[in-house]
Amino acid sequence: MANQAANQQVQTRTRKIGIDLDHTILNVAEGIEGSEILFGFKAFVMEQREQKQPLFIVAHEVDQAAEVEAHLENKGFFKDTGSGGLGFEKGNLIFVASEDEKVAKIAELGLTHFIDDQSATFAHASFPKETQPLVFGPRQEGASFPGFSEWSELTNYFYWEEGVSSQSGARILAVTPLKEHGDNFIYKVDTENDRSYILKHFLESTENAPERLETEINHLNSLHAVGIHNVPKPYWHRGCWALFSYLEGSSVTQVGENELAQFIDMLTQLDRKHEELGEQKVKTAAGARTRLSQFADELNGRWNAVLSACQRPDGPKDIMLFMLTDLEQLRQDNLNHFYLWIKREKWDKEAELAEKDLIFSPSDFGFHNTLKNGDNTLYFLDFEESGWDDPAKLLADFFYNTEQTLDIKDKLAVLDAFVKQREWDSNFIKRFWAIADLVAVEWILKTLEVVVPEEMRRLQYVNPGLDPKQLIKDRFKIAIKMREDFQPMEHLCKHDQLLDEEGEI
Repeated sequence: MANQAANQQVQTRTRKIGIDLDHTILNVAEGIEGSEILFGFKAFVMEQREQKQPLFIVAHEVDQAAEVEAHLENKGFFKDTGSGGLGFEKGNLIFVASEDEKVAKIAELGLTHFIDDQSATFAHASFPKETQPLVFGPRQEGASFPGFSEWSELTNYFYWEEGVSSQSGARILAVTPLKEHGDNFIYKVDTENDRSYILKHFLESTENAPERLETEINHLNSLHAVGIHNVPKPYWHRGCWALFSYLEGSSVTQVGENELAQFIDMLTQLDRKHEELGEQKVKTAAGARTRLSQFADELNGRWNAVLSACQRPDGPKDIMLFMLTDLEQLRQDNLNHFYLWIKREKWDKEAELAEKDLIFSPSDFGFHNTLKNGDNTLYFLDFEESGWDDPAKLLADFFYNTEQTLDIKDKLAVLDAFVKQREWDSNFIKRFWAIADLVAVEWILKTLEVVVPEEMRRLQYVNPGLDPKQLIKDRFKIAIKMREDFQPMEHLCKHDQLLDEEGEI
């Protein structure tokens, strides 16, 4: 409740926004009704009007004041919003004769934000520190203020600035894009008091975007609550935007003993903290497998989707041939192996796993989602699909995730350590043994899912420059290599834990 109250207090904070006239607005005013640039500006203005935030226009064209005012009036700037106008008052159109007067007027009005297409105003010695500079135009390298190229970005800015203000209370110096692809964008935000944050924005059109972000935030807070701190700390979120602690570090390109030990420690901590995490009301992971039957169902569902796409008139027939020959044999062999294990252990494949048998799973767990700081400490990232899951699935995904480049010796070391941690649960390693090969085939099918039209459309949406034919060709090569490299888990895992009392697998 305290956090909600704090957020509400920040959200209702009054803004007084000034907008430079030259180019910034005149370009908009020249646009015809319904044009993209005018629509974006109008949406921005309407958003501020709804929140009752004052808007001011500052102009240099003193000698053209009458003409400028008439031009803006003709474009509906002074027309009431209820009648389709922008709702500006003529008293809020302010003309100045110089840069000095412009900066003085910004201070006199007590503007909290000023939007300009030039940075000269912000460099003025008297520019008030209480005013947040915002550049409307291309991002400027090394600039000590955020830059935006669309009015919709400025609308978004005021949403996530709430989160930054709730933490630092300081002016924002820079917003640096770290990732602007995929279904979420990530930025580094630097503030005047030498603090930095990570800002994450899920694209609003992403399926279940607000729910996925909220899940990630709740689960990261749960991890911090039970003493697991080498993960991002959430500070604020609203809709598809969230603010996290900034973790300084670099990608892990080489895995040594230190990195492997920290990775194993994180995995075993997630298991040891089971009861404490249970008190945090952690949700079930997206795509969790809590019944054995789900492993076969998921495999067959992916198989049917990819094969159906290949069978379309324009579908890739070389991939269809690959699936109906070599890959089909592998699928059937591994399904038979899976059902033999179920029969041998007398498992009910429809029975739900007991809560005690589950683990908190990050879902996409691997070194590809870690950062290493200057002290060689690992931080773990990406918890948007996290939650309770079968540890057998967690480890199988760890083995076969195509982004996981760890060699088999190190993967087996992780498995060994987890088996020892979970020695009370003999069924874990049996389930892993039963389902691992199914998961291997599933990852081959995940690689080929780009042939499914819905999946390709999703990928093109998050990466408009994508070449579909080349992507399918590249993925097919990867799938062939995965099939060639496949070895049954019994060939990879000659471990004591996988032997029965007679010494047979």
